[in-house]
This record gives sequence, structure tokens and C-alpha cells, in this order.
Amino acid sequence: IAIIANDRVIDWLLPFFESYVATSASIPLYLIPYDDNLERTRKAAEAYGVEIVSLDSSELDALARRLYPLNPGHRRRLRKLLALALPLDEVIYLDVDTIMLQDFTKVLGHIESGKAEFIVSARCHDYIYNSRHKDYDFLRDALLFNDGFFVTSRHVLSLQNFYDVIAKDERIFHTVRQRGGLFAQPLTNFVVHRSGLKIATLKEIIPTASGESYY
Repeated sequence: IAIIANDRVIDWLLPFFESYVATSASIPLYLIPYDDNLERTRKAAEAYGVEIVSLDSSELDALARRLYPLNPGHRRRLRKLLALALPLDEVIYLDVDTIMLQDFTKVLGHIESGKAEFIVSARCHDYIYNSRHKDYDFLRDALLFNDGFFVTSRHVLSLQNFYDVIAKDERIFHTVRQRGGLFAQPLTNFVVHRSGLKIATLKEIIPTASGESYY
């Protein structure tokens, strides 16, 4: 499991840690620093046995500056994508404004080429594209998702895929992306859709799971 956090979200992080320990402690948890504001976060991570990872974010940060030159305070949100750089065969990414109520080991082991390459919990029709996305065949009927939860493999989707897709189709991305304080979510959707990955919902993988954003 991978998360991104700093001291500004400590009031979300602590209950997340509590719920993780109570339900899913058998799964290693990796914390990606949002920035260097980590004094309380480091203490909490140590107390809960969570590893704070040190990954080179320079290339990803450069992409964020390129895509969002006017938003220096928020473009670090793309650092959640460093979950794809962890040396794991599968990774569950979770936003920390989450409470885990079940054992998440049941979520692992379902990534399969051509069938379930990117697993999401909830469809989301807002905060991703504007109406011009319908002008593009690969986006017109795409499953739009909330990127606060996803499961994938770095062997299926890597950071290099993000760099390659934007290098080729940056103009299209800026044409279709929804404006207004949105950063990682439009980009993650765009790269997954442009890469033609097979998206599966959590409910399709685990019949008793919910397909709602909040549950």
C-alpha cells in the first residue's frame, strides 16, 4: 500500500494509520513525502511501523512544472504517482482521507493483462475532462475514475508511460483536461485511457465491494 502525506494532513493520517493497523497490517505500507514538512509525520510513521520512502522525484516534478506552471503549491500532488516507482509487483494507492474497514489483502492478486490492468473503486464524471474529450475516440466512452484509490502493477503502468504519453499528446491533454485546481486526477485518467489499459472496478473484482466514492 502506498500513500502520500505530510504534517498538514496529520489529522487524516493518524486515523488512517489506526485503521491500517486494525485491518491490513500484514501488507507493507509505504509513505511518499508530499514535501519536507514531515516532523510529526516521521514520528507517527515510526510509531506505526510505516516506511517513509526516499525516491527521486526530479523527473516527475519537472513534468508537474511543465503541465502546471502557474500552480507551484499544488503540483506536488503528482508525487502520488511515485507509487509506481516502488519495487513492488502490485501496489494499492490510497489517499489518506480514508478509513480502512476491511483486510485489503483481498484486493491484491487480481492484476491480469488484458482483463484487469488498473483497478479503481469508483467511477467519477467530474473533475477530469471538459466536454471536448468527446472529440477523441479513445476518450469518448472511457470509464472515468476517482484516482484516490487504484491498484495496478509497475509492469503494466510505469512513470515512463506518463512521460511518453505527455511527450506525444500534451496538446490533447491540455485540450480535454478540466481546469480548476485539478492536477493528478485528469493526468492519471488521461494516461490510463491513452495507454489503452483495461480498467476494472473493485466491485467487478470483489462482488461484495461497493462502487461508491464514499462508503
